[in-house]
Amino acid sequence: MFSSAEAARRFLASLGLSDRWHVREFSTGELVSLLFILPKRVAWVLPNPPLGRLLAEDALSHLTRRASFIELLIAN
Repeated sequence: MFSSAEAARRFLASLGLSDRWHVREFSTGELVSLLFILPKRVAWVLPNPPLGRLLAEDALSHLTRRASFIELLIAN
């Protein structure tokens, strides 16, 4: 998850992925609904990953449980 569409675009560009990847903005309500709909497919969220490929240990240190992320979204 990214805090802005521009941050997501920079991340995608840093990976050099195909043009089939794209950024999709969601309102807070849409994102909460989506995360509730996909509980078995989305167990963890990685907020604002750094540019480029992540080392596994870096990713693990920033992972947030889906339920905790939803609580944070609702609280804001």
